[in-house]
Amino acid sequence: MIRHPWLVPLIFLFGNLSARADQSCVNCHKNVTPSIVTDWQLSKHSKDGIECSVCHGEEHTSAADAEKALISTPETC
Repeated sequence: MIRHPWLVPLIFLFGNLSARADQSCVNCHKNVTPSIVTDWQLSKHSKDGIECSVCHGEEHTSAADAEKALISTPETC
């Protein structure tokens, strides 16, 4: 559970545009947190094909369950 709401915009910094689930993440976050998507697109994670779920888990699938997204840590990444 996310205890710090100000961290929510950081949830999808990573992803893989070629993966169907992660494409939907990117599409949604382009509207919700466009700067985070831009940062990810310019990142090494994007270039290396790191999917969102690698660091943020697979539980968060919509705006209604954003609290299920994991905050990335050195252990998850």
